[in-house]
Amino acid sequence: MTHSHRSLVFTLPRRWLACLGCGFVLLAPLASARPSWFIRNWQSDDGLPDNTVMGVSQAPDGFLWVATKTGLTRFDGVQFRPWQVVAQGAETGDSKAVLADHRGRIWVAKEQGIVVCVDHGRSTTVVGSDHAAADLGSRLMVEDAAGAVWVSYGNGEVLRIQDGRVRAFTEADGLPAGKLCYLVVDGMGQLWFSRGGWVGVFRDGEFRPLLESSTLFITGCRSGGIWGLKNGQIWRFTEGSAATMLGALPAETPVVTVSALHEDRDGFLWLGTREAGLFRFDHAGVVTAVMPQQTIYTLAEDREGNLWVGTRGGGLSQLKPSVVELLAIHSTTPFTPVGSICQDSAGVLWAALWPNGEVVGNAGQGWKPMPAQGGSTIPPALSVAADSQGGVWIGTQYHGLHHWQNGALTATLSAANGLGVNSNGTAANQVGALLASGSGEVWIGPVGPDAQGQVLQCQRTGQLQTFQLPLGSGPVVALAIDAAGDCWAASSEGRLLRVHADVLTDETDHTFAGAGKIRCLLGSADGSLWIGYGGQGLGRLKAGRFSHWRMENGLHDDYLSNMLPDARGRLWFAGNRGIFSVRTKDLDDFADGRATRIWSVAYGRNDGLPQLQASSDAWPGAQCGCDGRLFFAMQSGVAVVDADRLTENAQRPPVVIERVRVNGIIVAAYGAGGALASAHAAVPLELCQDDLDLHLAADQRQQVEFDFTALSFTKPESVGFKYRLRGLDADWVAAGARRVASYAHVPPGHYRFQVCACNSDGVWNETGAQLALTAEPYWWETTWFYAAAPLALTGLLSAAILWAWRRRIRHQIARLQIQQITERERARIARDIHDDLGATLTQIVMLSDSSGTLAPSTDGSLEKIHQVALAMTQTMDEIVWAVNPRHDRFDQLAMYLDAYAQEYLDATGLQCSVDFPDFLPPRPLSAQVRHDLFLAFKEALNNLVRHAAAQRVLISLTLRLDGFSLSVEDDGLGFDVSRSEARRTRGGNGLANMQARLTAIRGHCSVHSEPGRGTRVVFDLPWES
Repeated sequence: MTHSHRSLVFTLPRRWLACLGCGFVLLAPLASARPSWFIRNWQSDDGLPDNTVMGVSQAPDGFLWVATKTGLTRFDGVQFRPWQVVAQGAETGDSKAVLADHRGRIWVAKEQGIVVCVDHGRSTTVVGSDHAAADLGSRLMVEDAAGAVWVSYGNGEVLRIQDGRVRAFTEADGLPAGKLCYLVVDGMGQLWFSRGGWVGVFRDGEFRPLLESSTLFITGCRSGGIWGLKNGQIWRFTEGSAATMLGALPAETPVVTVSALHEDRDGFLWLGTREAGLFRFDHAGVVTAVMPQQTIYTLAEDREGNLWVGTRGGGLSQLKPSVVELLAIHSTTPFTPVGSICQDSAGVLWAALWPNGEVVGNAGQGWKPMPAQGGSTIPPALSVAADSQGGVWIGTQYHGLHHWQNGALTATLSAANGLGVNSNGTAANQVGALLASGSGEVWIGPVGPDAQGQVLQCQRTGQLQTFQLPLGSGPVVALAIDAAGDCWAASSEGRLLRVHADVLTDETDHTFAGAGKIRCLLGSADGSLWIGYGGQGLGRLKAGRFSHWRMENGLHDDYLSNMLPDARGRLWFAGNRGIFSVRTKDLDDFADGRATRIWSVAYGRNDGLPQLQASSDAWPGAQCGCDGRLFFAMQSGVAVVDADRLTENAQRPPVVIERVRVNGIIVAAYGAGGALASAHAAVPLELCQDDLDLHLAADQRQQVEFDFTALSFTKPESVGFKYRLRGLDADWVAAGARRVASYAHVPPGHYRFQVCACNSDGVWNETGAQLALTAEPYWWETTWFYAAAPLALTGLLSAAILWAWRRRIRHQIARLQIQQITERERARIARDIHDDLGATLTQIVMLSDSSGTLAPSTDGSLEKIHQVALAMTQTMDEIVWAVNPRHDRFDQLAMYLDAYAQEYLDATGLQCSVDFPDFLPPRPLSAQVRHDLFLAFKEALNNLVRHAAAQRVLISLTLRLDGFSLSVEDDGLGFDVSRSEARRTRGGNGLANMQARLTAIRGHCSVHSEPGRGTRVVFDLPWES
């Protein structure tokens, strides 16, 4: 969890500051002979255990250890993690001092003189409570060049802890008599002491006094020797030389008690006191730092050069140079919007305020209204631009364009003499954009009343030239001159225009499709044109090629109002989200495909600034100063960027995997013995170990989370991360500032979690941190299961196939048995019909036939009985044939149809031809198919005999792979098939019956006929499976 932080600024005596409730300040003067600093502050509501900080020390792994009045905490720049310190078997709170030695062990001085060593999270009491009368000071625990830890007590006792052995040193070892002994180590590793009016060194196992002095407080010099404070005087002493007095505290400073001294990496001395706060001594003297609390307990510096200050009740503070400051316009109204800004050749900074248009200037003594000779006043202005002749052009809100030179104000252009006059004849008295080029040209962007007829104008050598903008462009909002001397203009509707050889062309199509509104332009020496959009990020035209950067590519803001280059290869931007910078090389690498991301360095609340937003109401809104500083017009004043104070952070941030959580439970931690609450029953694994392989049980793979951090304190909120779980992630995952990686349902296997980080300047630690991880499988995910599963599956599948096969065989046997029973029953029925009913019908026929020798019947009844009996006999034969299972074959059906057709047609006198294949396959046919096909065939023959009046009949049988076709064709009268009524008249229901019977057996009946051309009936059927 990222905490919010209080930020304060301290400046030198020539500056003043107005502290506001939210914790930032505004600086009023423009010029300063001495640099300013700001203080970033953390207190208890930010996670600090207590607002009284007794000691600060940075460990080799990069963590900052902070000893407070109520406990020890570990800090990574973003989050405090309270640390349990166990002394003599009990948890203790109050810490007097903290020291991180070169081996990474943390030494903590507790109350009652107890000294505890914390090594990989485990606490060991090295010095017990037998020193109950002792009182440890915050700077009285040091490590010498041999790795021994020295402890000095308030009662004068001095202890050395080396290789687990504790030894006390007394006057017998060369120590002068006295109470508290101050111990320090210089940059050469030499241990120095100050006690009893003497200053000396420890050498060859004994203390050697070198200089008699009343100095009490000393600190080591990086180049060797010591700094000391004596009666308010600052002196320096090197062995073999005399002590040299270098400076003194300000005369107005009361008598103070020095509580901390520290030499920073630049060689300057910081002095912390108990009554008067913090002082800094450099080549220009001693200055006072305004701190949130005046009692200073400890001073320390991290590897990036940040100074840390521990105070009594004021929390933990970080000091570093202010790169970006905000200049207040009015002391009574700190947040005054500035619309336009410029700096004249005399170094005076000009600003047009918004919305009243007041023009003010700052020559180093604060902002004042700019004067004009003769008692005249400058009209309310929108824009200001300085020329190379010492003058300033002022674009007003209602009174046209004015020029200021040496206090003389001249009305140069207005609507009356051509300002803003366009092709429609309308004119303008507002000037929202100005650009004074080095060649003496003044480019003007009037704001006219005709929205469809805006213009760009140029005044050179007293002549005014007007360029008509394309329709719908809107007024000019930004101007720039490129390396070739061409003028570029951006309109309010997103048009990008160029004037080359006095010809205006629209270059918008050379940018990108759907270009958004343009807010700012910048020409650079390499011929590039930089384009700042209002919502579309940053663009660049270079050598005819357009490049584009957005927030998803690492740009801090997509709404850019102004931009300027510095002399160190950075572009600075002011936008809706404040001030930020990007290295030009990073932009080039991204545009050329050498990088996939750029890195922005933003400045805001954590840098002692209020919430900043740039102005975009007029042009110009930014200015490169004469001294190299950059000025930006903001909604709350003027932002000043001193890029020379920006130190590139070349330190690769150490990366640490802090915790591993499985299903919400911490199973491993960096410093597991002290960083976790005692409520956890099981102590997690220690991540400080080398070559650790974390094993996860099968039921621990549902949710795995890795907490990681990077130890960079310059701008910790701008640290970036990337991570991957090698073996699962195909590529690195860009995490941005997020410090946790989460994985759900991790498959079993061996993995390696890797995380890398970069600091706020984009310097990557590609080595990063890594952790081996083994996810154990469930039993069904094991190798033996995978090996046995196919065999078991094959066996089960074989058994299932065998069971199914046997079941199918049983079903087939049962079906065959049923079929046999059915066929036997059909055969019995056929025999019974043939034998019983056939015999009876035969007898009836014979009797009716023999009665013909008798007297003829008057009504012909016997003849009718004879005919019916014959028909019934024929029908019976057909039924017997259909029922008999011996005929359930295609060849039997064909032979029966052939015989039936010959017998039936011979009786009618028609000539019948049968065209059947020589080979008739004995394919099975069901009784229903045989029966329905025969009846349809019979119906076709019956219709032919009754209606066709034919002479010849051709019956054909055609075999196919998927079935067969049976056709009956005559040479009779024929009929019109398309006329259903006629078909119904000729055939009655016969045709419909045939079609119905064929459909019932999945066949098809088609009739082909024309009047006078005969008739052809075709039956198509598929083979039965």
